[in-house]
Amino acid sequence: MLKFFLISYITLEFSNGLKLIYDKREKSDIFTFLVLVNSGSFNEEKGCEGLTHFLEHMLFDGNEKFSREELRKNFDKFGLYVNAFTREDYTAYFFSGPDKNFKEGIYLLYLMLFQSNFPDKEFEKEKGVVLQEMYQDRSREYNLIKEKVDSIIYKGTNYSHPVIGYENTIKNLKKEKVIEFYKKFYVPNNMTIFAMGDIDEKELIDFLKKTFGNELTKKIIIEEKFLSLEKFWGEKIFLEIKDIKNSYIFKYFEAPPLNHPSSFYFILLNEILNSDFALNKLKEKNKKILNILSSYESRRKFGVFGINLTLKSLEKDSIFMIEKELDEFLKSFLENLKKEDFDRVKNKILKEKIYDALDPVYSVFYLTDYLIYDDLYLKDKIIKSIKNTNFEDFSDFYKNFIKNSRTIFVTLKKEEEERKTFPEAIHILLKNRILYEPYSKNGLSQVFFRAILNEKIKKIIEEEGFQVKTYDNPFLPFDDYYHRRDFAYIRITFPSDNKEKVKKFLSILLNPEFDTLDLKKAKSDAIFAKNISQNDPYVRAWEEFENRLFKNELKRSLYGEISEIESIEISDLYEYSKKILNKENMIVTYESEKKDSLFDKEIKILGKNTEGEEIELNDEIFNDTIKLNLKQSYIIGGRVFSFKDRREILDYISLSLVLTDRMQEIIREKMGASYRLSSGIKIFPSKILFYYEIGTDKEKIKIVEKTMENIFEDLKRKIDKEELEIAINSFAGNMTRRLSNPETRSFYKGFYIYSGLSYDFDKFMLENILKVNLKDIKRITQKVLTFEDFSKIYIK
Repeated sequence: MLKFFLISYITLEFSNGLKLIYDKREKSDIFTFLVLVNSGSFNEEKGCEGLTHFLEHMLFDGNEKFSREELRKNFDKFGLYVNAFTREDYTAYFFSGPDKNFKEGIYLLYLMLFQSNFPDKEFEKEKGVVLQEMYQDRSREYNLIKEKVDSIIYKGTNYSHPVIGYENTIKNLKKEKVIEFYKKFYVPNNMTIFAMGDIDEKELIDFLKKTFGNELTKKIIIEEKFLSLEKFWGEKIFLEIKDIKNSYIFKYFEAPPLNHPSSFYFILLNEILNSDFALNKLKEKNKKILNILSSYESRRKFGVFGINLTLKSLEKDSIFMIEKELDEFLKSFLENLKKEDFDRVKNKILKEKIYDALDPVYSVFYLTDYLIYDDLYLKDKIIKSIKNTNFEDFSDFYKNFIKNSRTIFVTLKKEEEERKTFPEAIHILLKNRILYEPYSKNGLSQVFFRAILNEKIKKIIEEEGFQVKTYDNPFLPFDDYYHRRDFAYIRITFPSDNKEKVKKFLSILLNPEFDTLDLKKAKSDAIFAKNISQNDPYVRAWEEFENRLFKNELKRSLYGEISEIESIEISDLYEYSKKILNKENMIVTYESEKKDSLFDKEIKILGKNTEGEEIELNDEIFNDTIKLNLKQSYIIGGRVFSFKDRREILDYISLSLVLTDRMQEIIREKMGASYRLSSGIKIFPSKILFYYEIGTDKEKIKIVEKTMENIFEDLKRKIDKEELEIAINSFAGNMTRRLSNPETRSFYKGFYIYSGLSYDFDKFMLENILKVNLKDIKRITQKVLTFEDFSKIYIK
C-alpha cells in the first residue's frame, strides 16, 4: 500500500520486497531514476576482488532484448544520460533525461539489471577496459598509497581491498563467478529505487509494477565481519614502497557510521579541520608538508576518522617528528577552538544544503551513502542535528572525540524550510590569462588566483555560505569548468537571499590585498599542482599538445615553471591584478532559477563583456612522442579550422559526436584498448580545434592509431542517418540537463561571449542541433577527417 511519510517523499514497498522512494519535483522537465543494489565490493569472495565493479561494466554489454550497441543507441535515442558506480557497500545504476521518456529509461535499466546475458565476446574485452581504468587510477601516487593504507586499516574485513580489485583478480576472473554473484544479489528485495521528477506517481508506480515489480524475491544471507579499531591505538606501522616521490602520514581514529546519533559531530569536525584556519595553518608553518586534510569515512557498520598528510620525501626520523608536531597541533587547536570559527563552519554546512539540487544527477548522488541505512530522512536528521548543536556541546565532544559515546536524538527538518532559498551563480571570465604574465614569471597566474583567496576573503566565504572557485582543482582533471592559457575565471555560487552581501564581497574580491603568508601558501600550492600535472598522462598530453599549438606568449606552460613560480614577489601580484581585473578584460554573467533583472544590471557593469581577440594558432603539423615512466599512455590528435558564423559550429560538434561513438564502439568496446576516449572541439575566437583523445597502454598505441586512421576513412565513406540522429539526441539530452544548472549556464554564457558566439549560443544550439543535415555532415567529414593532416602528441 502506498504511504506518505511527512512531506518530501512518496515511499512504497512492493510485494517482492523492492523499495521505492519518489521525490516529486513540480515543474521539473528532467526525470532522474537510480537503482541502488545493496551489494558492493564488501560482498566479494577472496580471489574475486573487483568482481562487483566488473559486473557493473558487464551489465552495459547486452541483455535478452538488446545487444550492447542497441542498448547504448536506445539510451541515446531518448536523450538519456546513463551511468553507474560501485562503492564498498552498494552499487548504483541511474539515468537522467527528459521526463517524457521516463518509461523507456526504466525499461532499459530493468533489462540491464534483470535480463543481462553476459555475451562471451564482451567478457574478455571488458577485462581490458577495467584494467585501463585501474591503470589510470593508479597513475596517481596518492591513490596507490591509499589502497595500501586501507588494506591495513580495514584488515580483517572485506573493506581491506580496493573496489576496482587487483590486476591478477581481474585477469583471472571467471564468468561463472560473475553470474553466480549476479543471481545472488541482483534481486528486488535487495534493491532500493530513488526517483526524482514531475511524473504522476500512479503512472510511475503502475509502470514499475509491470517491470521491477514482477521479479521474484529471493532470500539473501550475508556473512558480516566487522573491525574493531581499538587494536590500532598507539601502534605504529612503517611501510617502505618503491618508486614513490613523496612521503605520507595517515592517522586514523575510531568513528561511528553515518546512522549513529553522533555522526554529525564527525561531519562538523571534518569541516572544521579542513577549513583554512585549522590544518592548513600547520601546512603553512611546516614547508615539508605539501598537502594535509582530514576525512570521515563511513562504512555500513562503523567508520574511521583520518588525517592524511602528503610530505616531501623524508627519512624515518623526520616523519616521526612531523607526526609529533601534528599531535601537538591537534591538541592545541581543539583546546583553543573559538566559538566564532565553529559558527562559521556550521553556517557553511547549513548553507551548502541548498546547492544539493543544482544538478538533477548529482543531487541524487549526494543521497546514496545514506540510503543503505533504511532511513529515508537520515541526511535531513544529520543536518537538523548540526543546526541544533551549540559550541558548548561540540566542545564536550571534540575534547575527547576518540572515546566519545554520546547520543543525540534527531527530528526531521521539514522540506518547506529547505526550499525558501535557491542557488544563484556569477561567473567572471578574465581574458589574457598567460599573456599578462611577465617574461620569466610563468606560473604567476596560478599563484595569483590562489593568493586572491586571502584570510579575509575566506572568512567571508565561510560566514555567508558562498562557494567560490578561482583556480582548477588539480585532483579533478576532467572538471567541466577550467582555466585555459587564454582565459581564467572567478566563479561564485551563493544563496538567493544573499545578493547584497555578494555585491559587497565582489568589491573586496576584485580589489585584492596580498601579504607574505598569502604568497607563500599560494606558491606552495601552485608548485604542488605543477608536480601533479607532470605525472598525470591526460594533463601532460594536453600540456604538450598546446605548447605546440599556440604561438608567442601562449606557448608557456598552463601550470608554470617551478623556478619561475619561486621567483614571484608580492609586487608581481599587484601588477598582474591591475591588468587581469581591469573592467575591459572582464566578462561577467549571472544566472538564477528566478533571475533578478536589477541585480543582473548591477553585476554586469563590473565588466565590459566584449569578446576575446583572435588568437594565433600554429598551422604547421607536428607529430611528437614524450616518453614518461607511466603505465597509462595518452594520445591527442587535432586540427585547427576557422569559422565565420555559429551555425558552422553545430556541424563540427555533430561530427565529433559521431566520431566519439565510432571510437567508443571500436576502440573501447570491440578492442578493449581504452578506458577514456572521445572526440570534441575547443572553441577560440574565430577558430576551433577539432580533436580526439585516447588513453591506452604503450603496447597498443600503434594499433590504436591505425584503427583511428581506418575510422576516419570509414566515416568519409559512410555516415548512417540513424547513427547521426542517435548521437545528436544523446547530446541534446545532456545539454538539457546541463542547462538546468545556473552555475553551468553562467560559465558557458560567459565563455560563448568570449568566443564570439553570443551569450545565447546554448539556446541556439539546443534549438538547431536536431536540425543538422546529414548532407552537411558528410561534406564537413571530407573537409576534416584527413588523418595525416592532424597534429599528434603521444605520451608513453
